[in-house]
Amino acid sequence: MFDAQCDLAALVYDHHDDPDAVLRDFATELNAQGFRAIGMVQAGQCADSSLSAVLVHSGETLLLAQDPVPGATGCKLDLARLRTQAPASPVRWRVAPTF
Repeated sequence: MFDAQCDLAALVYDHHDDPDAVLRDFATELNAQGFRAIGMVQAGQCADSSLSAVLVHSGETLLLAQDPVPGATGCKLDLARLRTQAPASPVRWRVAPTF
């Protein structure tokens, strides 16, 4: 069955491309043309605790990594921060539980 109203897409990229930047730029261009692109795209990385997301409808950046804990390695998604910051946007958010 084919659904012409399907909201599914794929992004194909090479190893030297930055797919998150491609998505952010695409959403920015859509918004500039009068379309209403909404959602969020990852920015930053866990390696340096700069994990964040850009809200594509506003350009606002949300820090998503938990504050570093002495002796910890890597980073962890701060679900509480995501829950408290994300509802301010027009996007309906649903955060899946972690196991």
